[in-house]
Amino acid sequence: MNKHSDHKPQLSPLIQSHNHETHDDSDTGPVSVTSAIIFTTLVAVSGSYVFGTAIGYSSPAQSGIMTELALTVSEVNENKLLSLMLK
Repeated sequence: MNKHSDHKPQLSPLIQSHNHETHDDSDTGPVSVTSAIIFTTLVAVSGSYVFGTAIGYSSPAQSGIMTELALTVSEVNENKLLSLMLK
């Protein structure tokens, strides 16, 4: 058996080019790409909003304001609720 074979492996490109004009896929048009981008953006924004709400973000200035006005946490939350209702 010969260790050095004259057989060379056939090389092919890693990225295949496709002719999109010949495909008849109506689902892969620009509208579906745009809607997919909008959907993923909404998911990302919603996730950030839910995370911020879940951890209960409060401003670093809030503790200073509470101390100056001698407010309790429940009074601050009550005022936040009232300000939201008046908007």
